[in-house]
Amino acid sequence: MLNFIPAKTDVEVLIVGAGPAGSMAARAFAYEGREVLLIEKSAEVGRVVLCAEGISHESLSIFLVPDKARWIASNLNFARLYSPSGDYLEVRRKNLGYILERKIFDRFLVELALKEGAEISTSTTFLDAKREKEQ
Repeated sequence: MLNFIPAKTDVEVLIVGAGPAGSMAARAFAYEGREVLLIEKSAEVGRVVLCAEGISHESLSIFLVPDKARWIASNLNFARLYSPSGDYLEVRRKNLGYILERKIFDRFLVELALKEGAEISTSTTFLDAKREKEQ
């Protein structure tokens, strides 16, 4: 079932997709005092995602303090990065990164955005948007 946002709903910032990038963008815009609507096509945020569970410690730490008890499944000390040609590079280092519990992690990020004042609409499919005026 689709959830259509009424045409009368005006927002300053519309973000499509409540994955990590969308949730972090919603959080940042809301923190700036912008009126933010985050829409997600699934009925539930944090549905099982079968990719992108791995992240380096440095990348994650730019934005968040890693919560090892809540949304980190395991630590990474080894990674093998493949190029399209099949060549690869191996990296071995203590505390290289993490495997995330994406369902918990994604919900955590949405909670952060909501705390900053963003709104969310789930079961919502993006069809069209109209810019009323230049900012």
